[in-house]
Amino acid sequence: MLKIAKPNEFDLVFKLGIPHSREIIVTRDSGMPGNVLLNMTRVLQLLENDRGVDQQNIHRLLNSLVNAQNFLVVEKMQSWLQSRFRRALNRLKHSIVVDGKASRLKYRICGPAHTVEVEGMEYSVDFVPAIRLDAEQNVFRSEQLIYFENIPYWDAIPKPFKNPLITESISFRSSHYKAEQAVLKGKHENCRNAIKYIKKFRDVKTNLHNLKSYFIKTLFLWKIRSEPEAYWHKPLTVILIDMFDELSECLCHGRLDFFWDPKLNMLDIYTTEQKLEMFRCVEGMPGKLRSAARDPTYRRLLTVLQAFSHKDEAIDVPRYYSGKSYPKRLSNGSYISHLAIKYYTMDQTIEMFQQDKTKDTSCRSLLPVVLQALNQKECIAFAISYPRISYPKRNCVKRLTKSRPFMSFRLIICKKENYKLGVAGSLDV
Repeated sequence: MLKIAKPNEFDLVFKLGIPHSREIIVTRDSGMPGNVLLNMTRVLQLLENDRGVDQQNIHRLLNSLVNAQNFLVVEKMQSWLQSRFRRALNRLKHSIVVDGKASRLKYRICGPAHTVEVEGMEYSVDFVPAIRLDAEQNVFRSEQLIYFENIPYWDAIPKPFKNPLITESISFRSSHYKAEQAVLKGKHENCRNAIKYIKKFRDVKTNLHNLKSYFIKTLFLWKIRSEPEAYWHKPLTVILIDMFDELSECLCHGRLDFFWDPKLNMLDIYTTEQKLEMFRCVEGMPGKLRSAARDPTYRRLLTVLQAFSHKDEAIDVPRYYSGKSYPKRLSNGSYISHLAIKYYTMDQTIEMFQQDKTKDTSCRSLLPVVLQALNQKECIAFAISYPRISYPKRNCVKRLTKSRPFMSFRLIICKKENYKLGVAGSLDV
């Protein structure tokens, strides 16, 4: 799992060892794409013929976890695992000592995972059970086998159905975590960094809480399959724009195919309103990135930074009012001009995101990423004032404040050798 902030949540997949696992008959679930059925008939026969004490105990346990047709039942397996977790926590008295301080352990079940949380700390571990199967037992498309060249196995996850009417499900979700990890690990760092940025964007947007990390990974798996290796050597900003476009298109059409079985649309679990809500949150991001790359004004760069920042990390775009051009007085008694204020603000922004002054390294490094795509252009400041005739007459306007007419200052990005600063902050070409 790619974590973009300080790790406090962990997914731990633990293998359920079944003797003679190669004899498990694996078939596709025709009613649930991406899922498989596990027939334990041959395994039970081999265990029954083995007179060893351990093998007989396993035979009795396994026989209690299957139905009349010898298909492994998800709910029976999860119920047995739940009893094991509760017994282990009872032995620990639901408490753990860390650095001499006792903390209470809290246990709950969420989907296929058995979650253990440490109360008083933002720390939890999701224990996900998995039945390991050989790569030769893969029942999905043959063209996907190329991703198993050095991966000898995949997993079947006992994921319960949310439908309360289904009390005995024999359908297991296929998981190819190791193969997916190998595919991503072999790619250029721009690929992994782009995943981190989109996860960061997801985390700061409350309307994107339904966008799971696995959905983002799947989006990139499809892109890796369709693009040559040279694509991932492009500037990160180009890749980010493309991937936000891909994400917008998926949410717009309400379809994101499971990489290992395209018959499964992973967005089907959401309503039309939920998918539309996510789409509205994402659709404007490609345009913001393109605008910042095409015309990288100070305001547009900050807009991009704000899109990837939490509320307590976001930087307000500064505004100034003209009136007479009085310099601003600082707390130490010195004065600073409007032009210097703008330079100071820009320097502050760059310093904040390049040094350790934000909570998140990905957010801090975003500004250099944007600037990198600008071919090492530098910041030049100049002032823009609105003409007096553009303001309505004062007798027609109800004055809400004593503020003077607004005067906008902004920064542009331009090549240093082509421009020079003139007197009083004007720009001479």
